[in-house]
Amino acid sequence: MMNEKKSLIDIVQNEGRAVTVPVGISMWPMLKNRKNAIVIEKVTKPLKKYDIPMYIRHDGPDNSDRIILHRIIRINKDGSYIIRGDNLLHKEYDVSDSDIKGVLTGFYRGQRFIDCESSKMYHAYVYIWNYIFPLRAVILILKKTARYIIRKRK
Repeated sequence: MMNEKKSLIDIVQNEGRAVTVPVGISMWPMLKNRKNAIVIEKVTKPLKKYDIPMYIRHDGPDNSDRIILHRIIRINKDGSYIIRGDNLLHKEYDVSDSDIKGVLTGFYRGQRFIDCESSKMYHAYVYIWNYIFPLRAVILILKKTARYIIRKRK
């Protein structure tokens, strides 16, 4: 698995872009697990709020590196980032430019390409999805609590 990760990073760094498929639910509903094709490009300009960097997190099994694709929700004064997956409650702090290996520039929904820079619908989604985060957080907590109670009753 590490070779696959290195090759994705190598492709982005050496060829400038890579097309792959996301794995996981942390960016749902925007990206669906193993369904969308995503375009990751080499970072060529400063990242901004709501960009989605591909970065290395050093907390995988056996202290291995993991490739993560989450949204920037804040840029700190020191230039580090606070990042969160669209479908997650917790934030990741102090992600630095040295951890970032690429940035999502677009994705495919079926045959339709959605450009993260120019799509007005994408920008509307990003604004609304982040604006309603407090409401989403309450819903996610209630959902988690309900699952816990149901499991306890079994």
